[in-house]
Amino acid sequence: MTALAELRGRTAVTDRAATRIVCRVARELPEVVELREGDGLPWTHTSGARVEHDLVGIRLFVTTAYPVPLRATAARIREQVAERVSALTGLQVAYVDVVITALRGAET
Repeated sequence: MTALAELRGRTAVTDRAATRIVCRVARELPEVVELREGDGLPWTHTSGARVEHDLVGIRLFVTTAYPVPLRATAARIREQVAERVSALTGLQVAYVDVVITALRGAET
């Protein structure tokens, strides 16, 4: 006999797990050339996720290719990351902040 779903427990996604998922998803996007990930220093700007209850807030620090339309690129990154993270974690995405820290031209 199987217990009801409400009685079996719940799955929790930690900030660290959500951050790893967010960074992996962001790296899959062709618009993202480089992503700043956490190095453990509190004063550095690093990408991450914060989970509270069933909501996740995301902040990404990315380098994109040059030349690109920055607003449109940030909007695409925001949409795709929110959609994919929600599908993978089951969490509702409250916000996705995209900070473009640098532009990188094509290397010749």
